[in-house]
Amino acid sequence: MWSEEPVRLPGYRPDHTASVDDLDRAAEMIAQAKRPIILAGHGILRAEASQLLLEFRGEDGRPCRDHLLGIGGFPATHPFCLGMMGMHGEAW
Repeated sequence: MWSEEPVRLPGYRPDHTASVDDLDRAAEMIAQAKRPIILAGHGILRAEASQLLLEFRGEDGRPCRDHLLGIGGFPATHPFCLGMMGMHGEAW
């Protein structure tokens, strides 16, 4: 007889929630950066946050790069898209 309960394997299950202090610190670091660049990965796609990324990028000239699994999270036709990075990415 099979159990109807979902399978729950032991393993590493990190908590991915950020505290308000962590978010405030990140915002402060971004605001103080001299040459900020956004590195968009698979999380943008998983969270369906492409529009939020465009809004966050703003119009102040912050460029954006993609990871292999993040392709499509930021439009490749956008003037501030530097393309994919990594061994299969753009040779900037």
